[in-house]
Amino acid sequence: SIVMDEDDALSKRKMRTSVRGFKAYWKQDSSLPKSYVNCKFFIPEFYKDPQLVAILRLYLELVSESLDTVTYPASTAEYRYSLSPVSEGFNLRVEGFSDSETFFKFLKLVVTALRDPPPVTDMRFKYQVQEMVYDQLNKIYKDQPFRQGFYLARLFYQTYSYDNRDINSHILKLKQQQVLEGGKELMKKLAVKCFVFGNLDVREALRYVEYIRDQFLSHIMKSSYSYRGTVLVLPPGRWIWQVPVLNPTETNNCIFVINEISARTVSGPSLRKSILLTLLATIMKDPAYATLRTQEQLGYTVFTGTLKMLSVDYFYLLLQGSHYTPEVMMKRVVEFLHSYKNTLTTLVANGTAEHPSGEEWFSTTKQEAINLLLSRPESQVGLAEYYSDTSQSNWPFFNRKEYIITAGRSITKEDLITFYHNYIIGDARQLIVQLHGAGYQTHQNTSVPHKQILDEHSIQKLKEKLFPVNTEFVW
Repeated sequence: SIVMDEDDALSKRKMRTSVRGFKAYWKQDSSLPKSYVNCKFFIPEFYKDPQLVAILRLYLELVSESLDTVTYPASTAEYRYSLSPVSEGFNLRVEGFSDSETFFKFLKLVVTALRDPPPVTDMRFKYQVQEMVYDQLNKIYKDQPFRQGFYLARLFYQTYSYDNRDINSHILKLKQQQVLEGGKELMKKLAVKCFVFGNLDVREALRYVEYIRDQFLSHIMKSSYSYRGTVLVLPPGRWIWQVPVLNPTETNNCIFVINEISARTVSGPSLRKSILLTLLATIMKDPAYATLRTQEQLGYTVFTGTLKMLSVDYFYLLLQGSHYTPEVMMKRVVEFLHSYKNTLTTLVANGTAEHPSGEEWFSTTKQEAINLLLSRPESQVGLAEYYSDTSQSNWPFFNRKEYIITAGRSITKEDLITFYHNYIIGDARQLIVQLHGAGYQTHQNTSVPHKQILDEHSIQKLKEKLFPVNTEFVW
């Protein structure tokens, strides 16, 4: 049986079970009118084979097809579900108002379809294949350049030797019977993390979790499970990757600068780096916009932020526009990043008109960054997403508030300057994805210093020396 773990500093209760490959959590929140069941199904090693990825995507599409007859009437009553493939397996989400019998009935319908979807007609299957391929190609080719920058960056850092176009080629070749049999085969070895939250008590939470566990019990791994991913860690330096925007009619250029920070763990030095990263991205957001867009008018889209790929944190600055060549835009972004260290040093020393001392400015700004990490969305939809996102990560799952406050308390002004020097300039590991729109050509003779131009050969050579990083998905 599953029993409650009362050691619960965050009111987020962990449910214990003897099945090592299954974990479940519960969070009661009466401010939400609905109940939510979120499950992440981990399928070991499948992501290494694009054909298996194609099989899973089509299998989930067949599951959704089998639920079409109930989806519309259920949605009118605010009962919904979603199935989404991810690199580790797939996510299942079921939500609905807290009438436990109705919700449980809807949950069972979805899980039954997931375990054994019925076949569709050949014509319908062909239509699903064409729609999926069209959606994928449309996503790749029609998105704005900055979205392609995010996609290409993830593709660059991940270890896979394929992309969505390779997956699409397998999707076009698959027969329905292959998909049904292959999908069920993938389900025979699973690890499952389940998070139940919203307006429900522990009795209801246990009922839903036990049902899901029992439905997949024979397929859940009995031993502990760790999803081990690898990411490419660049050698120190500035690496330029020049690629054309995939949409042949797109005239905008995009400069996407990504600086690797560190692998993320629950506590210790890397958590301090995560706080410093959030602090820096918060501080630089307005100055980057004011300088690169308002003053220099280099582009109409400028923003800074943080990324996470597997367990590695990244800082990024993105600039998109059509009035300047990619080389000019890149040169100015690099110059801005280097010159901003002087601005940051002045702020730390002298503060601002609003905060007239460096110490006051730093303390206030640091607290804003910590509050951002601890913030709770106000809307019901946002709150549900917050719980959902938090449930999929063990960083930091328990005592999150205490970890962040403790780590943040020890961060000094000098830490921020040192962090900027080490990870943004200096010997930083920096990738610049330079996307050039229609009518522009890439040039090797850009005046950006300390550059190393990447091509397909050099990228492949780099990927032969991958750095393994444990992800957060560890049992």
